[in-house]
Amino acid sequence: MKKHFQILIFVLLCLSSFENAFSQDNYSENPGKCQKKLLDLFKYAKAKNYDSAYESWKWCFEKCPSTNVNIYYFGLKIAKDRYAKASDKNIASQLIDDIYTQRIKYFPNNLGRVYSDWATSLENRNIPKEKVFEKLELAFKADPSGLSIKNMAKFFEEVTNRNKDTNAQKIFDTYDDVLEAVNIKIDKLTKELDIIIAKDTTGVALTS
Repeated sequence: MKKHFQILIFVLLCLSSFENAFSQDNYSENPGKCQKKLLDLFKYAKAKNYDSAYESWKWCFEKCPSTNVNIYYFGLKIAKDRYAKASDKNIASQLIDDIYTQRIKYFPNNLGRVYSDWATSLENRNIPKEKVFEKLELAFKADPSGLSIKNMAKFFEEVTNRNKDTNAQKIFDTYDDVLEAVNIKIDKLTKELDIIIAKDTTGVALTS
C-alpha cells in the first residue's frame, strides 16, 4: 500500500510539473510582458486603431500564440486593414493566411466557420477558385452548419459541376448534408431570435 501511495504521489507531481510548464508556455517565457501586450492590443484594436495595435499584436502572435483566441480575431482585423492599405498586396495577403493557419493550430474549434471565413477572404483577395474550394471543402468536412449560407451554395454548386457527369450519388449525398446543415442553422437563428423577441416584449433596451 505504501509503495502504491508513493507511486501515486510521484505521478501527481509529474502531472503538476507538466501542467505548470504548459501554463507557462501559454504566456511564453515572459508572462508579464505577454499580458501587457495583450491589454495594449485589445485597447487599440477595440478602438479600431489598427496601426497602433500592430506592434503589440505581432509580439503576441509570435511570443505567446496560444494565450488567447482574440489574438487571431483582432489579428485578422489588423491584417485586413494593412491589406487594404498595402502597395504590395502579396505580403499583406500572406499575413492574413498565416493568421488563419496559426489560429487553427492553437485553437482548432469552430473549424466549419473558420474555414468558411477563410474561403471568403481568399475570394475577396481574388485568389484562384481552386484554393477557395479547398477551404470550403475543409469547412464542410469539419462542420457543414458552420458555413455561411452563401458559401454552402457555392460549395454545392462546385460539387455539382465537378461530379454531374461522373458521380451523381456524390451530388445527392452533398445535397442531403447541405439541407441538414441549413436546418441546423435555421434552428439556431430561430432560438436567437426568440431571445431577442422575449427581451423586446418585456421592454428591455436592445443593443445593436
